[in-house]
Amino acid sequence: MEKQIILITGASSGMGYETARILAQQGHRVYGAARRVQKIEELAQYGVQALKFWWLIQKVGYDKWSEQANGMIDCTAYLQQELTRIGWPCWRNEYSNTVFFKRPSPEVCSKYNLALGYDEHFGGELAHVVVMQHVTKAKIDGFIKELK
Repeated sequence: MEKQIILITGASSGMGYETARILAQQGHRVYGAARRVQKIEELAQYGVQALKFWWLIQKVGYDKWSEQANGMIDCTAYLQQELTRIGWPCWRNEYSNTVFFKRPSPEVCSKYNLALGYDEHFGGELAHVVVMQHVTKAKIDGFIKELK
C-alpha cells in the first residue's frame, strides 16, 4: 500500500489514538489533532506528530493569533481587489487566504516565487499566492505595480 499523509482528529484517546498509532506503525505520516495535546505527545514514540496549532496559540496568545489571521484575510481580500482593479483575472474563496490568478510573466513568477498551476476551467495557466503574515499591503502594491 502507498504511504499516505493522514490527519486524525480526536487523537488523544480511544479510537482516534489507536488509529493514529496503527497507521504510524504502518509507515504513514500521521498528524494528530485534539484538545488534550499532552496526550497526543505520547503518540510521538510511534511517529505521530502533534499539530502545532496548540503550540502556536500558547506561544503568541489567542488575541495575537486572531489579529494575525484577520490581517491575512484582509490582505487576501486586498490582493484580489487590486488584481480586479487592474483587470487581472483572479479567484478566491471568501474564507480562504489563497488567491488564484492568470499566470504573469516568467520573470514575475520567478521574482515572487509564485506557485504555478494549470486549470482549463479557469483559463489555463495560473499562479497563486497563499497570503501569510509576511505578505503585507506594501508587498502586494509592489507586485501589482509589476503586473501593470
